[in-house]
Amino acid sequence: MADAAREQAVALREVSVAADQMDKVTQQNAAMVEETTAAAQALSGETEGLAGLVSGFATGAGHRATAAPTAAPARIAAAHAAAPRRAAAAPMRPIQPAPSRPVAQMRTAGHGGAAPKAAAVEEGWEEF
Repeated sequence: MADAAREQAVALREVSVAADQMDKVTQQNAAMVEETTAAAQALSGETEGLAGLVSGFATGAGHRATAAPTAAPARIAAAHAAAPRRAAAAPMRPIQPAPSRPVAQMRTAGHGGAAPKAAAVEEGWEEF
């Protein structure tokens, strides 16, 4: 009887250790999901800023790109206005337009920071 009780105690300790490890891994996964979501949102913001900057360039057809303007061009213009100016050494030539090529339109990427929903697995899974 004492041997059986010891075996059960050892088995319960092993189950407890396994549950603790699963809890730690779950917490680590949750932290990684939060970090990934934050990084995706930061990249989304940077993408919008770049789209705003790119919208200022003229395409080969003479039309401006159609991205939504952002505050980034205003910050850049303010930085250029505050920078010291140098006197031009020689007169500048007029800028020749580049040969026109079709410009690929930007597509939105991502899901707004939301991860796709995982498929439900019914085998041996139980919600707590």
